[in-house]
Amino acid sequence: VQLLVYVLVRRLAKPRKPKGWGIVYDAQDKQPIRSAIVRVFEPKYQKVLETVLTDARGRYSLLLGPNEYSSTYEKTGYETATVQRIDFRKNKEPQEFSEDVPMKKEL
Repeated sequence: VQLLVYVLVRRLAKPRKPKGWGIVYDAQDKQPIRSAIVRVFEPKYQKVLETVLTDARGRYSLLLGPNEYSSTYEKTGYETATVQRIDFRKNKEPQEFSEDVPMKKEL
């Protein structure tokens, strides 16, 4: 019984690891979108800071410093998706940005 309680407490007390990546996926069928273009902008001057492609599972990750950002997600056959106001100003160290983003197919 003590061993069972120990394992249970240890499992519940251990914090979950962040997944470390965001996923770009189709809004209708929830399937990941491979090779989508992810761009991060500095909104004051609309300067592109970084561009990455999603992998075969639609995953991406970016390291962003303390500032405010916006991002766009593009893929042929899909409408461009945008995430406005990514606020990392309170962070003192660079941190990973990863958000799950749905994309709609073009009509």
